[in-house]
Amino acid sequence: MQYRTSKCPYCGSMLESMTPTGLDDFTDQFGDPIITCSNCGGKIRTGRQFWDVMLPFDKFMSVVRAVFNTIFVALFALLTIGMILVNVVPREIIENPFVWGSLVTVSFMVTALYNIYLFKKMKNLRPK
Repeated sequence: MQYRTSKCPYCGSMLESMTPTGLDDFTDQFGDPIITCSNCGGKIRTGRQFWDVMLPFDKFMSVVRAVFNTIFVALFALLTIGMILVNVVPREIIENPFVWGSLVTVSFMVTALYNIYLFKKMKNLRPK
């Protein structure tokens, strides 16, 4: 995950501190399209949109990004957990297909539920 900080182009003061962006975060496109600098009062475009004003294609692409995000993060979590288990757990347990099936199911479910939570949170953003 990367972090983006925005500065006011008029006065140089920081507008947003450490907004997450990157492959594992599809929520960076949602939000207020115009923010006001608290220091000088300047209006700055953010490139974000509220769900209510997005085009149907943009909404569809947001859902597609969320699905790919779920797959990517779940596979990464599964690989990480698998590498730890191979080095720590006895071989008899590792060779059991039920263990791996359970790990796949749990990693995808946890990631999907978290992304659904984020998606609902972003859909409920409203103008101030």
